[in-house]
Amino acid sequence: MEELTSPLTRRRRKRRGTHLLVTIAILAAFCNGVFLNLRGPCVKDIATRAGITPAQMGWFFIASGGGGVVAALPAGKLIDHLGTPTYTLALGLVLRAVTCFVLPFVTAPLPLMLIGVAQGMTLPVVGVSLRACILWTFSGKRATPYLNLVMAAFGFGSMVAPLVYDWFAILTTSSAPLDWTFWGLACFSLLLASASLCVDRTDFDRMKRKRQRIKDGGTVGTSNTAGTSNTVGVPGSLDGHTQDTTTIVKDDALYDTPDAEDHTMALPDPPATRTTLGFFVLLNLYMAVSVGVECTVGNWLYTLAGGNNVTGFSTATWVNTTLWGSFTVTRLVLVYVLRRGAVHEKTILQGSHFIMAVGLGISCYCFTLSSTGGAEGVVYPPWALWMLTISFGIGIAPSFPNVMGLAGRLYPWPFSGMVQSTFGISANAGNGVLPGVAGLLTNVQGIGGLSFIYVPVVGVVVMQVLLMMLYCWRPVVAVEKYEYR
Repeated sequence: MEELTSPLTRRRRKRRGTHLLVTIAILAAFCNGVFLNLRGPCVKDIATRAGITPAQMGWFFIASGGGGVVAALPAGKLIDHLGTPTYTLALGLVLRAVTCFVLPFVTAPLPLMLIGVAQGMTLPVVGVSLRACILWTFSGKRATPYLNLVMAAFGFGSMVAPLVYDWFAILTTSSAPLDWTFWGLACFSLLLASASLCVDRTDFDRMKRKRQRIKDGGTVGTSNTAGTSNTVGVPGSLDGHTQDTTTIVKDDALYDTPDAEDHTMALPDPPATRTTLGFFVLLNLYMAVSVGVECTVGNWLYTLAGGNNVTGFSTATWVNTTLWGSFTVTRLVLVYVLRRGAVHEKTILQGSHFIMAVGLGISCYCFTLSSTGGAEGVVYPPWALWMLTISFGIGIAPSFPNVMGLAGRLYPWPFSGMVQSTFGISANAGNGVLPGVAGLLTNVQGIGGLSFIYVPVVGVVVMQVLLMMLYCWRPVVAVEKYEYR
């Protein structure tokens, strides 16, 4: 529990565990970024060892996405059961360490697909856990900047991944860089898993008790310095069952705010099942397409830029690094912008869609398929490649964290770990399907490597349509002050 520094100002010290928790979440997101975007530079090396073509690596991405879909829901249920996301975070990181250590030894297609499934399972386990750490610690709009900060760490890891791989390609003359990069990632994952077990779980234990009392239909009282009692009633459920209108008080001990002011809002009954279900279906579809578009360009840009034909640092390396560099800088800027509350999440998302559409549209016009065809048979002017890289990095960066922040505004009832696990299912489905389909389309005559442009173009159009539908489908709540907090 926080201690008062002054009974007059009622300002509180920040919890000691909060800084460590945010640090662990940032490092876990960094690990996700390195892990997910090492596979782009490794496409040709992994395919060669397994005896398949680079285009057939599309099945590896589909297998990885399938593993993520399978693991996402159990991860959310396990988080709810344990009442703390740090245990599941450690579990996911340990599994990742094992699969990264084994991957360089795989020499056949079937074991490669099994490794892809296992590695895909680690993405939602780690991702849902670190998002639960943030969303269970910070309130409403306060969570959005931290989500952007965590996602910026993901971008930084993605930016580092191709540099590390190509650096090992130069450094290791007798063995492939595949070995050392994945073994190094395995060691980092194990260290991070150990550190996550050292996080102070006091606040999560208190949250677990409060959630259980609310679920049982009781009230939770906390006394403040003025001698008054704050009560938390039953906020209703996400399954559409209506209950009495209640009053929710946000306990300051659960949120990182310097002021101990009361946050009492009247929250109406949950919306009907049809409204709730429609809202979350649209939200999950947006997340699936957003992550799928991001991973399609992220996983295949290195191949599109011809990086597999060059050993060591190349244009493809710097293009890939620039993509995730612009992605990271954009999210860091959004942390500052959103903390000031100057721009609404909806405006940010619409602007990001426009930027991506412009970059991809110009690429469709400038990129042509060479006579050789295939995944690497694309001809383009260098300026168009760089413009695609920068515009896409800036445009895709706001999508995932800001649509979560927007959802918190449009649907002010609590998101349980179970609900958050559906986000993981959608993200991993998109992560597997869209990059996999783009890879397999490279074998289609007349499409080839241009599929890495065509698939994201369709995805961005779908994202804009889903955003408009999501905003129109939002539940109409009685308290506008709470909805637009």
